Amino acid sequence: MAAAPLRPRVRALGDGVPCAIRGCVKHVASLIALSALIACGGSAKPPASLGTATSAPPAEEEVAEPAPPPEPDPPPPPQWTASAALTPVKGAKVKPFTVELVQTDGEATTASVEAIAGLKLGGYQLVVHEGDACGKNAAGAGPIWADAGAGIALTATRGVAPSLAAATTDLALDGERTIIGRTLVLHADQRGRPGKALACGPIISGTAPDPDAAAVNIGE
Repeated sequence: MAAAPLRPRVRALGDGVPCAIRGCVKHVASLIALSALIACGGSAKPPASLGTATSAPPAEEEVAEPAPPPEPDPPPPPQWTASAALTPVKGAKVKPFTVELVQTDGEATTASVEAIAGLKLGGYQLVVHEGDACGKNAAGAGPIWADAGAGIALTATRGVAPSLAAATTDLALDGERTIIGRTLVLHADQRGRPGKALACGPIISGTAPDPDAAAVNIGE
């Protein structure tokens, strides 16, 4: 009987190989695999840090729009001014004086009268007349203008000359009842009514000239 042919025995890599050699083989295999990964363009990702939160990007600050410019102040209301320089009639001892009148739209007219010298103790009235000029002894002033409203009352007391400081009146400087262009006459008060005329002056728009400058007695 013929003997069976001898076959070479192939052992697995780990069979009979010491543990130290098997470890080296595994290490070499890992290096080969890593080299192949790098050669293919791969990259090893570092492990994510444990417990570290990713912070959000800072929010963009909103730019505030510039404030609108302030509204301009409204224009002042219309205002009218008038005045009358009164000079005495013949025989009157009153000294020349000026009456200033101011009216602001929507408000009552105010009258300012400087101290009137030369008046006896008692009451007096400043009254608007229809005429535009005084004439001799205020006769050219014409009758009292009823549409003008109530006159301005004054009182002379001992040691105190009558005067007014922005006193409210019924007179008007604008519209149909304007007294501009009329005459203003100082009367002695006679039981609440205008008595004898003592001084007179035309009412003009704006500021009247100084009554002392002319120094003319309207009774002449």
